Amino acid sequence: MESFSEIDEQIARERWNYPRHDNAGKTDRYGKKYSWIAFYEMAGHRSDLGMLKDWDDEDEFRISDVDIDPSFPVELKKIDLFKALGDDNFLGNASKSTESWYDTDSDLNTSKYIHIKNKFEGDKEHEWILLKGIVAQKDKVDQTRDIHIAINTLLVSEENYEKIKEVLKKHSDYTFGYIRAIDHYYLFEGEIPWCNLMPNDYSENLRIRYNYRNVGITKKELKILNGSRELTKEELAKLKEKENDVIEIEVERTTFESSWESYHSDIIPVRAGGTITPSKSICEKLGLFIKSQSSDLYNENGDLITTSIKYGEGYDQTSTFTYIRKEYLEKYLKDSNKKAIWFQWAEKRYFSDGVKKLSFGNEKSKTEYRKYFRIIL
Repeated sequence: MESFSEIDEQIARERWNYPRHDNAGKTDRYGKKYSWIAFYEMAGHRSDLGMLKDWDDEDEFRISDVDIDPSFPVELKKIDLFKALGDDNFLGNASKSTESWYDTDSDLNTSKYIHIKNKFEGDKEHEWILLKGIVAQKDKVDQTRDIHIAINTLLVSEENYEKIKEVLKKHSDYTFGYIRAIDHYYLFEGEIPWCNLMPNDYSENLRIRYNYRNVGITKKELKILNGSRELTKEELAKLKEKENDVIEIEVERTTFESSWESYHSDIIPVRAGGTITPSKSICEKLGLFIKSQSSDLYNENGDLITTSIKYGEGYDQTSTFTYIRKEYLEKYLKDSNKKAIWFQWAEKRYFSDGVKKLSFGNEKSKTEYRKYFRIIL
């Protein structure tokens, strides 16, 4: 890199002296530029030879230094679905006391979002079924109250469907874990759904806990102390602990998220919500392909079959919805001999002095969290 030593030193000096109002971005040195070109050429050559391996020694691998998605994706379509369905406030009545607000889930009902009628594209209205929805809302700038709702469509066998149905008949006090997305950080949007980097396995074993009850603590060898004093038999008899029943079922998740790490490049904007599409299995079995610079998938006739939309800005105020045409989901369910169930996980949070003050003093002790669970058949 001796050829560029003089000019690179000049670039380095100028970057230390740039004015504060200069937002042009970083100027890279020539030596660094050509070093990166050599790096990518070598990485591509080794990849062609099958010499690059993932952590689990799989051949399908893309280095994390990839800084541009050549598909040049854009943000999800912005549609105010809340206004369209007449229910734009999941925060509930702002005049309610804090205790009555976070002790109820009556304002978290998302049923009307599961099956909708909408045009989305063109003049013809279709029936759409929700595959995944995220609702995030906060009350004001300093954020004393906020909510987060995650609705996931999971597919189960007939046998497991009946098991869940039986639990719901007898119990309303059930819980389940937060359902994480199937995603990939280095998949290009234009490679959906045909690329081998897109995951094939969307199965998961989900535990549903129910029938919570208080039971007495049985004293065995373990000594239960109050400070340094062992509890008496009378005190021990008053102690209670929670027990519950549990069923574990195999489920199939229905969506994929391309979580491209857009911090690599200023060329591609940060895409709040990412690119969200149906799973690879759904795409392949229904013969769907993605439209460039969108999360929309079409069939071979050019008909819109699935779409993802967003509303709002910022991490705690952006909501996203992924829908599929009703008749296409029904076809997939019939062909795979499965049934759809919607799992809604919701959380309400209260910050007495606003969320921005959490890092100061003992503010964390002044927060309240409540989680709510709903299964919709």
